[in-house]
Amino acid sequence: MVRFLPVLALLLAACSSPEPKPRPSGAWSSLDWMTQARAYPQPDVPAAGVSEAFDLKRRAFKTQDFEQEPWEAIGPHNVAGRMLSVVFNPQRPRTLLAGSASGGLWRSYSGGEGTSAWHRIETGFPVLAASAVAYAPDDSSTIYLGTGEVYNYQDRDGRGVTYRPSRGSYGMGILVSRDGGTSWSKTLDWAAEQGRGVQMITVNPLRPASVWAATTEGLYVSYNAGRSWTNVHPVIMATDVSLHPADTSLVLAAHGNLGTPGNGLYRSLDGGATWSRTTEGLPATWRGKALITQAPSDPNVAYATIGNGFTSSDGNWLVRTLDGGATWEVMQETTNFVGSQGWYSHDVSISPDNIDHITVVGFLIYTSTDGGRVLNPQTEWTGWTNPTPPIGGHDGVPQWTHPDHHAIAVHPEDADYHLFATDGGIYRTTTGGAPFEALNGGLQTVQFYAGMSNNPQVPQVAMAGTQDNSTLLYRGTLQWRILNGGDGAWTAIDPEQPNRVYWSSQYLAMRRSTDSGLSSQGVAPPGNNRPTGFVAPFVLSPVNPARLYAGRDRVYMSSNRGASWGTGNGGNPLTGEPLVSLAASSQSADVVYAVTAPGIERARVLVSRSGAVRWQDITGTLPDRYLVDIALDPQDDNRAFVAVAGFGTPHVYRTEDGGASWSAAISGLPDVPTWSVVVDPQTPNRVYAGNDVGVYVSSDGGDTWEPFDEGLPEALIAMDLAISEAATADDATRRLRVATHGNGMFQRALEGTGSEPELPIFNQFELLTVFPNPAREAITVTYVLDSRQDVLLTLHDASGRRAKTVIDGPVNSGRAFDRIPTADLPAGIYYVTIRSQDVNTTTPVSIVR
Repeated sequence: MVRFLPVLALLLAACSSPEPKPRPSGAWSSLDWMTQARAYPQPDVPAAGVSEAFDLKRRAFKTQDFEQEPWEAIGPHNVAGRMLSVVFNPQRPRTLLAGSASGGLWRSYSGGEGTSAWHRIETGFPVLAASAVAYAPDDSSTIYLGTGEVYNYQDRDGRGVTYRPSRGSYGMGILVSRDGGTSWSKTLDWAAEQGRGVQMITVNPLRPASVWAATTEGLYVSYNAGRSWTNVHPVIMATDVSLHPADTSLVLAAHGNLGTPGNGLYRSLDGGATWSRTTEGLPATWRGKALITQAPSDPNVAYATIGNGFTSSDGNWLVRTLDGGATWEVMQETTNFVGSQGWYSHDVSISPDNIDHITVVGFLIYTSTDGGRVLNPQTEWTGWTNPTPPIGGHDGVPQWTHPDHHAIAVHPEDADYHLFATDGGIYRTTTGGAPFEALNGGLQTVQFYAGMSNNPQVPQVAMAGTQDNSTLLYRGTLQWRILNGGDGAWTAIDPEQPNRVYWSSQYLAMRRSTDSGLSSQGVAPPGNNRPTGFVAPFVLSPVNPARLYAGRDRVYMSSNRGASWGTGNGGNPLTGEPLVSLAASSQSADVVYAVTAPGIERARVLVSRSGAVRWQDITGTLPDRYLVDIALDPQDDNRAFVAVAGFGTPHVYRTEDGGASWSAAISGLPDVPTWSVVVDPQTPNRVYAGNDVGVYVSSDGGDTWEPFDEGLPEALIAMDLAISEAATADDATRRLRVATHGNGMFQRALEGTGSEPELPIFNQFELLTVFPNPAREAITVTYVLDSRQDVLLTLHDASGRRAKTVIDGPVNSGRAFDRIPTADLPAGIYYVTIRSQDVNTTTPVSIVR
């Protein structure tokens, strides 16, 4: 939907080759991976896990008695990631708001122009997907923010078919700011329903206290500026809502995506009290989503773009109504403007002066002067030409914008001035068509995957792969270099010859360069028809950099830098499932660990001590979850750490004996998907972990953990961690780097050789805390112990009956977090009691239904 103001805003996918389309964005596969890893083995994520974890982290961080050295943002500032929404300030159009897919809400005071045009707005909440944003048209100090990237309802399409890519980043409902974005509060509070999402927010232009929201649960309206909400049309998966600007009792709405029940276009003639589904002139059915825009010059005229699923052969429609939505006419169905992404990204805008002049976006940008009967392409997806775009400058030919356009915003005072939210940031035209300009200076929203690497000799150089923005090369400035490839994946840098670099794109399409990426050649292992992860792993041996290991459903080994490849394990797959992660020993070139995905087989960890010839299954007691990362102690390859995604289990496991046994390293880590783990090469008891709420550190080999977030955004997805050991005469600083999925990359200095880290010291501010209170599905109990000691932690009901025994045994020193499921308990007052040498107290908690 287009806003006319003020007159009117991971590795893994299906284990097969990607379906051909004009230019695969990787969005489907990326969302598929994230949803599966977070939910497995359940069909969906718990209702409130991330919100609880965020609040626990914030509480813990506030009690730290020392001042951490802050993280530093290192970009990229010349390449941006997926953006879902963009709007003009109706009173001050140079002020823009833009919502990212997993990097929060951003603002520019310069119309997006300049090298530091954008800054992230902190809300005080774990907002990652800023899917919808709207100003009150009469008072731009009032801003509504809808959260959650959701493309399907509960992963179902109405036919019992599961589509996992229905979840992007978590949602928490709608937030409102009444002071221009300085402070925020919950209004439609779905913090305990993080699977829900808000697709569009529309403020009534005649009565701004009336606010409409298209959500996964249906169409909501507030008549008091967001203080309370009513679901006036509970048809699931509302994707858009549009109000007649002269008569706001006429409301048009779109529902459905990926075939959800009730999909269609609806209208109400009484302000939402009653609704009718309009069918005349429309396609009989469709399985994508629809977006609606009404003409400012004649509000009885509206256009809608309609997608029909998620393959390039499914098609799309552009439809128009001349009678306020009573009947429709198909204006265009032969031009495939959505590519394969009718479920994902398209929109339409209408000239305020001429109802036949429209702009249609999807994969590319089109314009029409005859109501859409002929769509004239204004962009070309091959137009990217600059491998090192200037910060704040354009990144291609004048006919280039990044493909996959999610939203259009039209300047309130200039009908030719359009903004576009794309999978590569924000773009602009001031002429209604070409030329276009990128407005991405400082918009640090790139979505990195796992597989980052640091140059072992030059501290200012690193590489990492991204969602739909290739593999990126950091060279010590905020202006990064783009290497070829649609979606970037794993990378590696030769420690002996750092100009020799490796990177990959979808499905293990590996390349090697001997000049730091200026030129390259393909070195992918065979087996393109084998089950392969979308972001498939490969590593080189630190001991013998000529040796490479790469993973499909088997591990391939090259002893000549990828010139030729062989397989071990008798030529057989390891488990039949694709690999998720690999780790090579720093002691022996023959030792490599492999992690496989769950599928028909559960996830497994295996080790080879024969150069991938023979393999041993060492999964042991590791939980049945996605095991997404493995890190080896650089001083002892029998010592390894595994990061665990999903919910309901510990999230870091450790072995000291090469996988013969595993122990959970959990104290202080929240129950959220954990994506990355790394061991400090100089102080192996110092371990870092990255998860869905930030970065954590342990100084005792993983026994206890504390937040390590000073200087990072308040909420981020820490997808990968790596330590740079490179040192020069001018720069001997060791660095920890975090590659985030939505906020680019950050780094912080580490202490020198052998020194222990300065870690948080906590105040004994409360003997026992319970959160949330009241609670529904679970509570988290937090307490602090001065030493390792026996603990009895119990939950009693109001009659004194013991309902649960949570812990009855030894607990390590430090801050402890214990999650108690309560979904099986009746509503009422309960009492959490802890007995130990240090703590002897009881606190009440209310369980509600």
